Amino acid sequence: SGVSRQAQPRDPGDLTLQARSILRKYCAECHHSGPNRIGELSVLDRAGLERPNRPFLNLGSPTQSQILQLVEDGSMPPGQRPRPTPEERQVLREWVAAGATAFPAGFDEGYVRRTILTDIERRTPEERIRGRYFSLHNLVRDDDVSFTLESRRAALRQAVARLSKAPGAQLTPIDAAATVFRLDIAQAGWDFRPFQRREVVEQKERLTPSPVTLHDVILIEYPFGRLDPGEPTFGRLVELFLRPANQLVPILYLRGDWFSEVFLGSRAASDLARALDLPPPPLHSGPPPRLPDDANGTGRPIRPLDGIDAPDRDSGEGGFGVLFDVWNAETRATARRFIEGGQLLLYLRPTREAFVQIVWRNADGSCGVPNLGANSLLGANTETILGGASGKGYRLKQNVLGKERLILYAAEGALPAAEHLRTKLLDERVVHRFYRLPGEETKAEADPERIIRKTIEIEIVKP
Repeated sequence: SGVSRQAQPRDPGDLTLQARSILRKYCAECHHSGPNRIGELSVLDRAGLERPNRPFLNLGSPTQSQILQLVEDGSMPPGQRPRPTPEERQVLREWVAAGATAFPAGFDEGYVRRTILTDIERRTPEERIRGRYFSLHNLVRDDDVSFTLESRRAALRQAVARLSKAPGAQLTPIDAAATVFRLDIAQAGWDFRPFQRREVVEQKERLTPSPVTLHDVILIEYPFGRLDPGEPTFGRLVELFLRPANQLVPILYLRGDWFSEVFLGSRAASDLARALDLPPPPLHSGPPPRLPDDANGTGRPIRPLDGIDAPDRDSGEGGFGVLFDVWNAETRATARRFIEGGQLLLYLRPTREAFVQIVWRNADGSCGVPNLGANSLLGANTETILGGASGKGYRLKQNVLGKERLILYAAEGALPAAEHLRTKLLDERVVHRFYRLPGEETKAEADPERIIRKTIEIEIVKP
């Protein structure tokens, strides 16, 4: 029709990211903060563009900002160097007009921690306990001037909304580039505590309320957490957030791509939806996507050792091993398929003296801990056959068919006590406090990096 339509306004976060990439692409060769730099300014982070005596940026006014004057008249970049395109110059104009919003030198782990700490310091103690964080920083690309996070933000918001009790539960960006977000878990319903801790005291079962929340159910599955006591913000984050929040796993934030692409299609997400009386999201039709770890991550990794779908792990280089098998109680031979009501035995033989626990995830969602206790110590190369109270075998339930999992934990140090969590609202859990904050460590406990996890899946069928 010949009538041009006005372009959609750029997302403020993406405007910041694109302006950053353009400045890095065309200006950072000379204007950086390292040796051999030319000039007094650095474009590698927004703070490096401040020059109070001769303003390089006139916030809100592109026509009166020296940075744009030099780019528009062709003075910068100098010589025969490539120059920004008209579209890229327009991005810079919009960015300055919007106040030249801040960006960091790098979207790394330290940036996320500093951003979260700044937000936490502004909050009341009650808000700190309710707040939880997500980040998309790991997806930012420095080398792409047209890069946008718009679709990733939308996917994260949709995933959070899909698993939230109240429609008002919203992700709020806490940085100008909209890469780090805050969520009030009370609005989402994730502060709900559906579990009771099951203990057996003097051969009597006792149930007591558990502080484990639905948000903890998410944390149990998360594979990218880290603890870094040497990081400058760590002490304050522990004091103001990690310790008051009393999470089952001391994780500071969740990666948004993991939450929307991996967790949302998991069995744990369906569990979460069921507990909140929400429609379950579709399960992954095959293996979940494999996401790369954050190459900029520092500190000690937090492994999802209690995760429903967590991968098995060995004890690391130079470690020990455990032979673990499931036998048919009648034939005393390896078996993976059993008739309902049948009996099975568990076979164990560690290559070194080891503490061992076994968790049994039943097809009906219940759990059991069918071993000798939290710290069953087995001798090196000693065979142990577990068969329940009678020793003749664990009897399988009648009318409970399907896949069941037996999960072995083994370590050369004492394993933390297993907490058996019961509820009628979602599948039961058996969890451990494998990771502790400074001052809460127990010297006798095993190093989580050296804990073996092995899973055997069996199937229960009709006769």
